[in-house]
Formats: sequence, structure tokens, C-alpha cells
Amino acid sequence: MTAAAATMNANTSAHFTRHPGVVQALNYAIVQTGCTKEQAVSLVVVTLVETGISLRSALDAVMGPGTYQMISDTTWELCQAA
Repeated sequence: MTAAAATMNANTSAHFTRHPGVVQALNYAIVQTGCTKEQAVSLVVVTLVETGISLRSALDAVMGPGTYQMISDTTWELCQAA
């Protein structure tokens, strides 16, 4: 696990409350379409971005604060190691 991923795990293990609209959208995607949790997350993030919300804000709203930065940092670390 990268340092960024470890930090993200520590940050999200605390209580994170999603906006009720995000929770409703995730539940709807899972129940109505039968998709997996991962697919529901992807669907909700893509939908938020398509409505004009930045990718950073969409990821943080769905997955928790700092998610975008953790992905960015982890990707950078992996590219530097390659």
C-alpha cells in the first residue's frame, strides 16, 4: 500500500457522512439496475461529472474527502516507481 493510500484509509475510517442525495443515487443504482457497488459508485460519479460537478468534487462526495488526491498521489507514485 502506498503512503497516499494508507493516509486515505486512515482518513476514511473515521466517520464520513455522504450527502443524502448521493446515498439515494447509490441505492437506486444497486437496487434498480442490479449493478455491483463498484458499478454504482462509477455510475454516480460519472453522472455527477456529466452534470458539471468537477471530478475531484464528485469523487470526494461519493467516496469520501481526499479520494481524488489519494488516487492522484498513488498514480504519481506508481509512475515514478516504474
